[in-house]
Amino acid sequence: MKEIQIRNYIRKIIKEQNEEEPQTTQKRGKGRYKKEIEAVGKVPPGELMQRLNAKKGAGDSDIKKLISFLDSATGGVEAMKIVYDSPKEKKDSHDRLGAEIPLSSIKGAAGTIPARDGRRYIQYTMEAGKKAGFIDIPPFVIEIFGKGVLIYFSDTPYMWNRAKNNAKKKKVANESVVDEELLGEPDESSQDEREDAEKDEYSVSANVAGVVTPLGTGPTGGKGKKDKEGDPRKRAIDANERAFGGGKVYSPKKK
Repeated sequence: MKEIQIRNYIRKIIKEQNEEEPQTTQKRGKGRYKKEIEAVGKVPPGELMQRLNAKKGAGDSDIKKLISFLDSATGGVEAMKIVYDSPKEKKDSHDRLGAEIPLSSIKGAAGTIPARDGRRYIQYTMEAGKKAGFIDIPPFVIEIFGKGVLIYFSDTPYMWNRAKNNAKKKKVANESVVDEELLGEPDESSQDEREDAEKDEYSVSANVAGVVTPLGTGPTGGKGKKDKEGDPRKRAIDANERAFGGGKVYSPKKK
């Protein structure tokens, strides 16, 4: 009996090792988007829906509403038809539902585009659809999925085919991911713009000309001749005491 159990256990391990890992979504990568892509985000929501010949999402479930809206938004005009194939329903290993939009393999003037750009266009389409009242569904994320785009219901990014207990770790590891991928965040600037702004802030002090000396001292750093008001080092100590609420500098007594 034990031998049979051991054999079954070994078969189970071998089977698990041979099974392929379920496909997950990918990050968009760094770099700015093209100006023509970002221009789409500046079009009024109602006007963009009209340009795409989009229709309100219909159906008796959230996933059906999502598929219905995406089918009209990506198939209403020739320019979108060339870039995107018809959306199809997907379910991951943890029963999350979503809609996959494959990028068309057709090449030409408006032919195949990178998945990164394809995701950005869909992001603006979904944002406009939500603001214009064309789609009313629970929180969702829009991510790159292979050579296409995946929209699925989740309040945490990068969870497709991943266990739920990884959600907290993901938020702690990279809070900015939520701002970038989760629709509905108030900050509409791109991650690259925020990074550039942070770099500019960090570099301000480095661009200041001259000698950096202790707080309250002059260019001599507290060294040199005494002036009329006393020792430069004493002036620095006094300035620090005033800046920090009158605190005194601790000096151990000499033995």
